[in-house]
Amino acid sequence: MDPFAERHQTAPAIEELSHHLHVDADHAIAGLWQHKWNGKNRIPHNRLFLIYGPGQAGHIAWGEDQRMQMRPGHCYHMPPNIELDFEFAAGLRMVAFHYDCHLNNPLDLCAGINHVSEAACSLALIDDLAVKVRNIHMRSELVWIQGILMQLASQFIPGDIQSLSEQHRIQQRYEAVNEEIELAGAAARINTIAEIMQLSIDQLSKRFRRDIGISLKHYIDQVITRRASNLLRHSDKQIKEIAEELNFRDEFTFSRFIKKHLHLSPRQYRQLGDIERV
Repeated sequence: MDPFAERHQTAPAIEELSHHLHVDADHAIAGLWQHKWNGKNRIPHNRLFLIYGPGQAGHIAWGEDQRMQMRPGHCYHMPPNIELDFEFAAGLRMVAFHYDCHLNNPLDLCAGINHVSEAACSLALIDDLAVKVRNIHMRSELVWIQGILMQLASQFIPGDIQSLSEQHRIQQRYEAVNEEIELAGAAARINTIAEIMQLSIDQLSKRFRRDIGISLKHYIDQVITRRASNLLRHSDKQIKEIAEELNFRDEFTFSRFIKKHLHLSPRQYRQLGDIERV
């Protein structure tokens, strides 16, 4: 008899899912906004704002009439792909992360959430994060920041383990879809994907919407938008070069696509990080 049987239990969910689970910071900033700022945008990543001053920090608005005041000692989660309207107060002090949370595929665990959420957060923790984000030197600090980001993000991820495990198994059926989108970019076509999956276009479209929750066309657009976002924010490539890499017909078509999905031109989106650092 195993002497540890009654004291040690395995955790199948951790063994099955944890090595597939990723929380990846796309953007991290911390500091003081000297001037009041208003802006509206939509990005393909989660956002997490941690506020540590002043008392009237500003607000976040979304939908037709949804609005939330930002308060010190609180963090605010904004899911991907929803349009947000911001007002940052003069003197705003904030730590902000843009990040993705996914299971080895482009579909974010917070995809489909359409509202901003708020949670209390220690001012001491926010201040410590601000110091480390601005002056990161040690490997241990990077691991600590990543751990805190994961801990904070966990407050806003819906659903149980059973549904997550089932979601992972379903998404594995569509690995060939992701491979084709990765290869073809903006040239990806549903009829080609249907041939790869050995299904009719109608069968593929119905099964994909049933299994993933959105249309295949919408999914393709989301994947391309995220790739474009990463290239615009994290490369020095010219916009024309990015358009070519993603297989758009020309720079104008790429710019129109980005404007439609991010509500900003490629150049405006590329400058967004500079605006946030004012």
